[in-house]
Amino acid sequence: MSFSAGVSTTALSATLYRAGTDQVTATSSSPQYLGRVTLQVTPASPSQFGLQTPATATAGVSFSATVTAQDPYGNTTPAYAGTVCLNFSGLDTAPDGTDTPQYPAQGSCAAGQSSVTFTNGTVTVGVVPVDEEMVPLSVTDGTISGTSSTVVISGGTTASLSLTVNGSTTSTEVAAGTQVSASVIAYDQYDNVANADASTLTPNNSDGAATYNPSTLTLSTGALSFQVTFNSSGMQTFSVSEGTIPSNTVDVQVD
Repeated sequence: MSFSAGVSTTALSATLYRAGTDQVTATSSSPQYLGRVTLQVTPASPSQFGLQTPATATAGVSFSATVTAQDPYGNTTPAYAGTVCLNFSGLDTAPDGTDTPQYPAQGSCAAGQSSVTFTNGTVTVGVVPVDEEMVPLSVTDGTISGTSSTVVISGGTTASLSLTVNGSTTSTEVAAGTQVSASVIAYDQYDNVANADASTLTPNNSDGAATYNPSTLTLSTGALSFQVTFNSSGMQTFSVSEGTIPSNTVDVQVD
């Protein structure tokens, strides 16, 4: 820079990307001078959504998702405010084929959209997943959009138990004194595996002489494989239960 009578008319340019209060400082080494000007930097126009979600969630349990309108440099744009119609997507229908994820209510928006109210460029909403999966959540207002990091969704609380004996969930025929394979899977209300379930099950067997391997039937990540030996001839019935939750009953003809 060149000065004349202590004044420089050299044109300087700087591009600032962070919204807020910033300072531009000028210094000289000989003689030593320092000058500083304070600038208030405002965000550019919104061009994207930031979408924050938890790393993990549970089917059937609401989690919070925070949507933030941002300029191209990641600054929040407070002018994006008021009621907006958003499209949320990314979560799948439950394995039962009927239950769907719950996004914010439609309000006065078109079908499939959610009516939400932004304050100073941000809004936090509740979302209820119904499928056990690993997916990101996405959102758009039709012009700008955003995608979250992956959300790991686990199965919910056990609602039912499925028992299989010798490959059947209804009836089978076995030889007395012979070990046969059996398995139990715990499902939540949406037919996801209830993979947090580590409960000990109670066997309900009309064959009082039946034995099990292992002797204690305990779920691990919502499932259990074991061996059962029927020792009493004739038609037997076998089921398991977890507290007040029963499994299906398998009819076993023991020869």
